[in-house]
Order: sequence, then structure tokens, then C-alpha cells
Amino acid sequence: MRKNIAKNIAITVGILGATVIITELLYDFTIMDDNLTLLYILGVLLIAMLTSSYVYGIMAAILGSFLCDLFITEPRFGFSSSVGFPITLIVMLIVSIIMVTVTSRMKEQADIAHAKEMRSNLMYNINKHLLGAQDTDSITNIAIKYASMQLKCPVVFYTEDPSILTSGKFSEKSTPMETSEERKRAAVVFFEGSDKDSICDRDGGMYYQRIRSKDVTMGLLGVYYHNNHLTDNDKSFIRDIMGQIALAMELRLISDLKHKMEIETEKEKTKSILLRAVSHDLRTPLTGILGQSALISDRAESLTREDIKQYAGDIMDNSEWLIRMVENLLTVTRISDSNMEVKKTEEIIEEIMAQATSIVRKRFKTCNISVEAPEDPVTMWMDAILITQVLINIMENAIKYSSERSPVHLKMEQKNNNIHFIVTDVGEGVPQRLLTDINRGMPEKSYVDSKKGLGLGLLICKTIIDAHNGKLIAENRPEKGSVFTIILPKEK
Repeated sequence: MRKNIAKNIAITVGILGATVIITELLYDFTIMDDNLTLLYILGVLLIAMLTSSYVYGIMAAILGSFLCDLFITEPRFGFSSSVGFPITLIVMLIVSIIMVTVTSRMKEQADIAHAKEMRSNLMYNINKHLLGAQDTDSITNIAIKYASMQLKCPVVFYTEDPSILTSGKFSEKSTPMETSEERKRAAVVFFEGSDKDSICDRDGGMYYQRIRSKDVTMGLLGVYYHNNHLTDNDKSFIRDIMGQIALAMELRLISDLKHKMEIETEKEKTKSILLRAVSHDLRTPLTGILGQSALISDRAESLTREDIKQYAGDIMDNSEWLIRMVENLLTVTRISDSNMEVKKTEEIIEEIMAQATSIVRKRFKTCNISVEAPEDPVTMWMDAILITQVLINIMENAIKYSSERSPVHLKMEQKNNNIHFIVTDVGEGVPQRLLTDINRGMPEKSYVDSKKGLGLGLLICKTIIDAHNGKLIAENRPEKGSVFTIILPKEK
């Protein structure tokens, strides 16, 4: 404040002094007094434009009138005693004051327009950042950043009970806002308050502004202005930014609710598909077990040892098939119950591939599986058990839809930040309808018509890959067979 006053006085004195010097230099060139008087009026106008208050312009107008009489009007270096001097002085003073007033109003309007433009740009930037906020914490950080920057005061933002010591985000540490007494006052405003959403505690130097939706407080902004003074413009800014924050929070709540509804819909959809797939896929092994055990029971005396051994082997195969499908069901249930989220750990990919191929080779004794991976170990974040299950299901499908001795190739590639698992076979290929559904992310349409457990296996793969934010792509090879590509993000 003092620096500003000193600056304005310096401008006033400097311009008036420069005007006196210039008029003195020009006086020797016999320039008419009226022209020299205009220089003083010009000086007064410049002072009004360059200073921050109209007071300095009026002071300059009065001083300029007397300086004009002192240095220009005869007798020079003395005040005129003629009758016309007071009239000249008054006219010059009135003209100068009018000019100062008009100039001050123009400056004020220009300052208001500039302030509005700055406010509009600021609110635009705030709104742009709020629209990109991913969660409530991001919204809170944006509110604190812009409020403290604009108000030049420490601020705090609460989204829960302020009396809880761990609640609230502060722009600065070790301020009176963090004391238990101030937290209690903030809690009163947060939960009770008054009919107004803004509360000013002049004794404590605090200003609170809350946002509410359907009589529920969504947030509370506290400003510790202390020795500073909050202007009406500052309070207007606080109301504006809190309005933007309220809108962003409501949009975030709507988005979260929509996301939860989508998850619930997906879970219900998965359960429905499971019921359809289970009713179809489980019937085959159960029918086989029941029929073969009935044969042994009814014809035990007439069956040879070789017949019983064959039927027992078939019952064992069907039982293993049934166990695998139950494991798949448990896998889908596990993911569905955890809201489609998986617990990832950093795993060595070659070990996962080795484990999956080992399991498949045990189930299909004569299968011909080859594995290709980079020489250097590669790691990625995944749920190892689930990804192993995906590789097993894809390779089993490849074997089932080709002869057991036909080659199946498992390859791993690293492209950008993704890991590609590629399973290639030389079997029958994928039916066109199912191929289209898989690549559209909807293989469930073909589940009920599937055979040999293919539908349930694809459901497992789709569910696990979606939970890893990945993608499943199926293609038929031009010559023969199919290619399944599993694309998963490498990082957590």
C-alpha cells in the first residue's frame, strides 16, 4: 500500500516537474501562453491515466493551475492580481477535473473488463481441469490449488467430518486451521451451519463456504485470511469455484453410480450366461458318467475285464472334464464377486507359459505343443492363476478342434507396453458366427450352441481378459486352423 502511494506521488511530481521544465524551455521561443497552458492540461491528463486513483489527478489539476499562473502568466514567477486570473484558474481547474473524472471512469471500466476476462479465463481453466478429474481427490486438489493461488491465503477442503484429525486437505501446513478448536468450528458449519452456505468468522480470520446437494453437504472450503481482507470479489470467486466443484462432484457421483450399475449388469449377465452354458456343457460329462456307471452296474457279470477298464477310463475322462468346468465356474464366480477386479503381482511370463503347457500335456498325453518366447526373461503384472487358466483354455480348445497329435504353437511377443500371447493350431478353425462374436467382445451369443465345452471356456477367457483390461482377438488362418491372440497390458 505504501509503495503504491509513493509510486503515485512520484509520478505526479515527476510529470508536473517535467511540464514546468518543458514550458520554460519553450517560453524562450515566444510560444503563446495558451499553447503552454495546454501542456499543463496534458500533464494533468497523463497523471490521471498513470496513477491508481482520481485523487492524484485532482491534486495535479489544482497544482497545475497555480504552476501555470506562476510560470506562464505575467508577472512571471509570481501570482497574477488581474481580475481575469480567477476565471482562468477556475476554468482550467474545471476542465482538468472533468478530464480526470472521465479518464478515471474509463480506467475503472477497463479494469473491470480486464478482471472479468481474467475471471472467465480462470473459471474456464478450472472447469477444464475439473472435467478431467478422475476422482474426488483430484477434484479436491484442483479446488485447493486454484483457491489458494487466487486468494493468496491458506485454504482447506473437507469432504468428510472436519473433526476427524485425518480429514481435510490443506494448501499449507502448520496453520491455525489444523487446530482441534478450528476443526470443531468447521464441523459445526459442515453438519449444521445455518440457512446460508457461507460463514465468516471475523475473530478467527476464517471464511467457510460449503456445497450441498439434496440437504447433504458434499464439501466445505475454508479460507484463512487472517490479516488480509476478503473482498466481495473474492467471495464471489469462492462461490463460483464451489459451484464448479459441486457440479464436478455430482458428475463424478453419477459416473460412479453408472459404473457400479454397469458392473452389476455385467455380473448378472455373466450369471445368466453361466446358467445357460452350465445347463449345456455339464450335461455331457454327467450323462456319460451316469450311462457308463449304469452299464457297469447292470452288466457287471457279463462284462470282461477290458470292458470294465474301458468304461472306467471313460468315467475318469468325464470326471476330469467335469472338474475342469467346475474350476472354470469357480474362477468366474471369484472375479464376479470381486467386482471384476483382480489382484496383480509381477510374474515371469515364461514360467506362466511353462506351467500352462505342462498342465495341458498331462491332460492330453499325445498332444504336440511347442512354445516360443524371447531369450531374456520378461515380467508383467497379472493374476498368475487366472492368466494360466486362460492359456490352458485356449490351448485345450485348439487341441479339441484338431486331432490330438496336431501341432499347437504358443508364442509370446512384447509390443510397446503390451504382451501378446498367440496360440496357433491347424484344426477346423472357428465358426464364422462365433468368430464375429468374439472379435466384437460378445462370444456369449454362441455359448449355448457350443460343443465340447468351448462356450464355457471362452466365457472364462473373456471374463479374465476383461478383468485385466486386455483384449481377445480370434482369426482363421487362410490355409487351415485358427489363431487366438491375447493382448494384455504389461504394467500394473
